Parts: sequence; C-alpha cells; structure tokens
Amino acid sequence: MPRCCSCRCWICLWAALMLSVCCPPGLAQNSSRADVDVATKVSSDPAAAVLRHLQNGELRPALDLLGTVVDEAATAGHKAEPDLSAAAGGVYRALVQLSADERFQLLRDWSLPTERRTHVRLLTTLVPEVAPPSEFARVLLERPGKDSFAISSVGQIPGLFCSAWVMVAAADDASRLRPLMAELEQLAAEDVANARFVLTLARLRDARSDEADLKATLESRVAGGSGVPAPDDASDAVLVAAALSRASLGTTCEQIAERLNQFDFTDGTSPFVPFLRRLRAAVILQNRSPDTDLSELFGGLPPLWISSEQLTINAGASGTDRGIWLTHEDHVKRLAGPGDDLLLFKYPLTGTWELKGEVAQLEHGGGGLTFDGLAFDASETTFTLQEVHSSSRVHRVWPFVASQDFRLFNRVNIRCDGEKTVFLSNLHPGFSEAQTASSGSPWAGLRAFGDGRVIFRNLELVGEPEIPDAVSMTGNDGLRGWSSSYQEALPRMARPFAHQPTPEQPVTEEAADVEPAWYLADSVIHGAAAVAAAGNAAGDSDSPLQSHLYYIRPLLDGDTISYEFLSDDNTAPPHPTIGRTAFLMEPTGVRLHWLTASNEWTSLPADNAVIEPLNRRGPRMLPLKSGEWNTVTISLSRGKLTLTLNSEEIYQRSVADMPGRQFGFYHDRNRSAVQIRNVRLTGDWPDRLTPEQLENLVSM
Repeated sequence: MPRCCSCRCWICLWAALMLSVCCPPGLAQNSSRADVDVATKVSSDPAAAVLRHLQNGELRPALDLLGTVVDEAATAGHKAEPDLSAAAGGVYRALVQLSADERFQLLRDWSLPTERRTHVRLLTTLVPEVAPPSEFARVLLERPGKDSFAISSVGQIPGLFCSAWVMVAAADDASRLRPLMAELEQLAAEDVANARFVLTLARLRDARSDEADLKATLESRVAGGSGVPAPDDASDAVLVAAALSRASLGTTCEQIAERLNQFDFTDGTSPFVPFLRRLRAAVILQNRSPDTDLSELFGGLPPLWISSEQLTINAGASGTDRGIWLTHEDHVKRLAGPGDDLLLFKYPLTGTWELKGEVAQLEHGGGGLTFDGLAFDASETTFTLQEVHSSSRVHRVWPFVASQDFRLFNRVNIRCDGEKTVFLSNLHPGFSEAQTASSGSPWAGLRAFGDGRVIFRNLELVGEPEIPDAVSMTGNDGLRGWSSSYQEALPRMARPFAHQPTPEQPVTEEAADVEPAWYLADSVIHGAAAVAAAGNAAGDSDSPLQSHLYYIRPLLDGDTISYEFLSDDNTAPPHPTIGRTAFLMEPTGVRLHWLTASNEWTSLPADNAVIEPLNRRGPRMLPLKSGEWNTVTISLSRGKLTLTLNSEEIYQRSVADMPGRQFGFYHDRNRSAVQIRNVRLTGDWPDRLTPEQLENLVSM
C-alpha cells in the first residue's frame, strides 16, 4: 500500500473510516415524505413522462417537463423528489451526447431566471450507477462510446446529479465559464435564490479562483444546517464533492462531511445516507492519503470473501449500487450498500465447523450471519430468520440481547455438525434444522441491512470445515440461495417457528393465492409462463414480461456453471445472465439483452437486444435439440466468459464492462415457460483451508 501523507499512518486512516465516534441524537434530518407530491400536478409519474420523451429523442421537451416539476416543487418549499432519479440519470446521458457548447447553452437557458421565473432553477438528486455495456447504444441507433451510458458525477463522486454542476462543467469545457460567473455574480448581488450556491460551484470549477476565499465560503458551511441532506437540499454534499480535488480544502471538506454524517434515524432514513457514508470515506482518503485511488478503498476485500448485493432492478437510486465493506485489524464494517448486503465466504463449506463472531448493530438497521440461503439477526425483543435477498421472514420473541442504546457487541454463531445447522445469538439457539445431504447454497457469510453502522469482529472458523468439489445449486430443498430481481413471488423457505410466541411484526409473507414465478419440483426449476387473462392465451402480448432468477453467490474467475434445459413446444431456452446482462440463445445465434427497470434511465426498451458478431463462436445455427434436454456450460477465466451449448462453444466475451457477477436465468413470461435441472457450480477451490487462512480469516 502507498504511504500516507502529512505524517498520517494507515492505521489512523482506516480507524477513522471503520470506527467513527457514535453520533449524538437529535442532529439530523426528518426524512419523512409528508409533503404533498406537487409533481403529480404535471403527471402521475413525472419521471416516466420525462423518460418517454428521452426514448423518443426529445431532450428539450424532457428538460421542459423536468423544469416544470422542479419549479412546482420549489414553490411548495422543496426542490425535487427522489423519484426523479431515473429521469435525471436519463437527462444526463442525453446531455453528454451533445457538444460542450450545446450542453452549456441548453442548461443556461434552463437554469437562469426568465421574466416568468425569478429563481435559478436547480435539481439535485441521486442517480443509478449501474450502466449497460456501450454496445447497447446500437439499439438506440447510436455509435458505442465511453459516454454512451454515462453516469452523472460531481467531481470524483459518481451517482450524484446536480444540474448546476453539469452547467458549470459544460461552461468550463466550452471556455464560457468566466462570462457565466459574471452573470451569477450579478444575480447573487440581487439575492436571487440559488445564485450564490451556483456561483460557488463555478468558483470551485475555475482554476483561477482564490483558494482563501473558497475556504472561507466552505468554512461557513461547517456548522451550517444539520444532518442528512434530503433530496430538497443536498447543497453541502455537492459542494464537498466539487471541492474534493483541491488539496487546500481537504480539512474543511472533511469537517462538512463529518457533520453530514451525524444521522438521527428517529423519523426514518433517506436514500442519501449510503451516499453520504461513501462521500465521507472518499473525503477522508483524499485528505489523508491523496495518492491512493478510491478503488483501493471501495474495491478491496479480504482474499477469502466476496461481496454479494441484493439485485432489485426496479429499486431507485440509493447513492451506491454495490456493497462497500472495510476491514481494519480484526474488524469488518459494512460502510454502505443498496440494502440487503452479504459478505460471503469464498468457498462452499461442508463437514463439521462453526463460524463465530461478534456484531454491533448501531442506529438504523442491523446485521447477523447467513448460511444455506437463510440469515438471522437479533434485537432486544426479536429473533428474525430471513431468506437472503428477500422480504420473506419469520420472528420469535428474544430476550437475550441488550438494547441497541448500549452499543454493545453481541455474539453470533453458526454451528454445523453434519446432521444439524444451528443459528445462535449470544450462545442461545434461535433456529435449527436438519442438514440435507445436498445443500443448494452452502455459503456462510455476514449480512448487513439498513443504513446504520454494522461492525463485525473476532471472526473465527473452527472445527474441520471441508470444501466440496462441486455445488448442486438447486440442492433438494427448494430454491435456497436464489432470488428474483423483479421481486416476483417465490416459494417460501423460512417457515414460522412452531409453538413460539411471535412479537408484533408487519406482515411480509406473500399472499397465499399468489402463484410463484419460479419454483422447484422433482429437482427441476420451473419458470412459469404468464397466467392467461381476459380469455387471451399467455404470450399474446407483444410487450415482454421480464422474469429473472439469480443466485446469491457471484461468479469468480475460475468458476464454471453447467445446467440442462428442456426445449419443446411449451418451453423455451432459459437465457443465462451475468448481473443484468442476459445472453439470449436463439436459433440463429446469441444476442445480448439488458434487463430493464420499470423506469429505465438508459432509454433502452424492454425488448432490447444487440448482436456482437465478433464474440460469436461455432456454427451459424445454434446446436439446439428440440424436445430434448440441452446442456449448457458457462465459465469465467481470465476475465472472459465462455458459453457452450451441447459441447459446442457458441459465445465468448470479456466481462470488463458488464456490471455484476451474479449468475441467473432470464425468460419472457409472455412467451413461454422454462425448465432447468442439474445446475452445478465448480471452481478453482482447494480441498481444505490452510492453518494460516483459518488464523487470518479477514486479513488483507
């Protein structure tokens, strides 16, 4: 690792990030959304309306509509609503396709006051950070390039859209920053709303600005405001992100970021919380070790562990679309993540073993351990058993954990003796079940959820853990370890506790009459076709009904997955997926499909598909067997994914531009059902763990 600067050691740096002081209550925001959604005066779904304009190539009408929503919201006392995330991401993607001069002129006209608008228009919101490979630009009749699906950022911090920053950056790139600053200075002198803030951003962008003046301006924000900037006022977060590249402002930026992380979760939380967690970490790293790339902080994991995030395609932006885990000595902390985040042990485990550790669950959220597709956590009142990456959970009364107010570490254990698996909280068994001969998800790990701090320590793996040669990913006990990214109904794995008093909890189970979209029967995974409606057969609709089942353990280099699928008059090939990219196996070859959200910021339609001729392999027509079981293998080696059908290689592609590594199956429920069996995972795994690995479970 590089040495830190200014006599700051790495221990101090990591300690500052890992073990921040407890936040005093009462300092943060009320993130409840009790305000009337004035955006509905324009449209019942303004983001969808903006995105429809963008899909039609109508950037100006999209901006006009977005401006109307922002103006109406500002009149009501707030500037934007979080449901504009996809719309803002789409607008930014369209803007960067223009020249800097066109971009600046468009945003200047949109932002600065007019005869009818007396304020500087401003939109700040989080935006999605997961983008498809650039090849999908061909679907939009565009030439692929590095900005085909550009993600908005402020300075070095991605995932944040600020219309003022985009305008200022465009002015700088078009050599029109100084004239813009002159206009803003006049507006600021007239005390026009938002003018001073935009002027400060322009000065931060201008290389000739006086550093002392900028520092004084930022220092005025150290004690100003309080708590989480809800989407109606994220100005301080934007200022910090914009100032991050100026070394002289590092200490001041760190002080502001520290204040912004003084959360009070009394009234709930905000999507900005994970973003501000990441922002604070980035500021600390930049200020104390400026030569270190952020990827070393956010991308480094202990060698024996792998991060797995919940893949919910229709979820809004959360400020970070992947889990960020930090380690310091024997501590592991989930810094931020999209929701239900796992840190899984790299290898499958069988035999007789016990995973032991301690967890502190601070503020809003919690954490525990996971194995075999189930996870548990415990509070001072409740023991909760949860299906990973699912809303399905069951509860029991639990008196064995001290109040979270005491900020104590509690013991968590998983014991497997070859016959039974037991989950323990403070050495009390909360759940146990017989071990099956073949587990479909033999992955042990840590789980963190919510936006509070979750810290694990003293992790140990003891006993005689064994690493099997292969994992049957369907096992023989339902779809353990599998989840639906479109939140479709799946068979429940977590059963209610027998003869146990149950605390008052919201109902999370699916209605009994909901048919599962995916289920396991006779060792075969079934992906159901859409139910016929109004006398029409399923499949009559021209619009695809996307369905996606994914496995919690991401694919690693050296891994191979094999499976069989049935192809006949009633079933179609289930298309393998990596992250949100599906490989459509069609008679004439393989095409790529991007799994789209209900409000898709990329402008890609739900039926998108793109051909990559140079990645195709084998015969012109795929060797599909009709009326028989077909065999597929998909392997990852040295960053390249190879797809084989019935022993013939049909596709090979680099995964460098494909976000996510979670394997899954995709099909269009409006067209047909799918059947899959014998799903098997093998990898470059050792027979056993070495004593050195067991002694240094989370060491870097």
